[in-house]
Amino acid sequence: MHSNAIDSSILKKVLSHYDFFDGKLDHFAPIPQRLVNQNAKFSAGGVDYVVKRYDKAGLPSCLELSHKVQIHLQGLQFPVAKLEVCRDGNSLVEEGGGVFSIQRWVDGQHLEYLEPDAATPDNLIEEIARRLGQYHSIVQHEFSAPSDLRQQTGQLIQETRTSIRSLTKFKINRLSPYLKLKMRWKKTAFERDLLQLYPLALSLVDSLPDPDNFDVQGFGDVVIAHNDINWQNFIFDSNGKLVALIDFDNMQYAYREIEVGFAALVVVGANPEKLNSFVSIYAECAECPLDLQAVHLAMKIRCIRSFRWALQSYVNDRIEDVELLEGWIRHLRVCAGYLQGLGR
Repeated sequence: MHSNAIDSSILKKVLSHYDFFDGKLDHFAPIPQRLVNQNAKFSAGGVDYVVKRYDKAGLPSCLELSHKVQIHLQGLQFPVAKLEVCRDGNSLVEEGGGVFSIQRWVDGQHLEYLEPDAATPDNLIEEIARRLGQYHSIVQHEFSAPSDLRQQTGQLIQETRTSIRSLTKFKINRLSPYLKLKMRWKKTAFERDLLQLYPLALSLVDSLPDPDNFDVQGFGDVVIAHNDINWQNFIFDSNGKLVALIDFDNMQYAYREIEVGFAALVVVGANPEKLNSFVSIYAECAECPLDLQAVHLAMKIRCIRSFRWALQSYVNDRIEDVELLEGWIRHLRVCAGYLQGLGR
């Protein structure tokens, strides 16, 4: 167990701030995660909940905003997990050096279509595009956002370019993640796949625009982006309807095309026909046209950044489910090849 893991004694202190808790836990267990984090599932009063712990020093910058957005969405019956509010009106509790939030457990299933031969069904593409468009439309009407993110987006491009090239840089007394993996005497098939993706990622970096002379003409307005659209954050029912979009912790302001492109890389990948469908359905539901080239640029950025994250996390033993990562890397390789063909 990690030193900051949640235990039942701390949880009871946290729950004392909520009216629904009568002092008794019916069930408590850490959630088996594919990535290392600090969530647990518990039951109280016959109802299932999730508790999330954040390190106080590393609290997500937009966490309070994300909670306001979630509460607003649930009031409009948009499919999100219900966030519980303390009797003092707050949705965050400080206890034992950590910060905690409580939300209702959502029954349903996660679906994944990451393998090259496992194309996302059309009904799921439509459902996700429609819900993402609705989400942006709802939030845009209720919450203000800056009008110009030229500098922030330029920094995103620069950081993407710099970080991928830093993977091979030698530092005194410390090997980079790429070199650590490359120097392993015996490599698995997955590790070889991971290394072979690096040249593709570099090629995509070379196709990115100059961050100092970045033209945002193709980008539309700024939205409050969920900023972590992936299969693990969708919960569906047995008919493929979205029961809940979860995990808003990484929320931030971004150009609309950035969020849509980041989502498209996951949902449709290297399929131009399905990408066009995803973008078209989104634009109709959000009542806002999109520039496809700007969406392509966002897909490239996420592809590069995802590879970097995957390599660093794997080499530093921060992955608990390597099988999930293997599927994601195969998906990224196909996407990188497709995006490379689009040029600048």
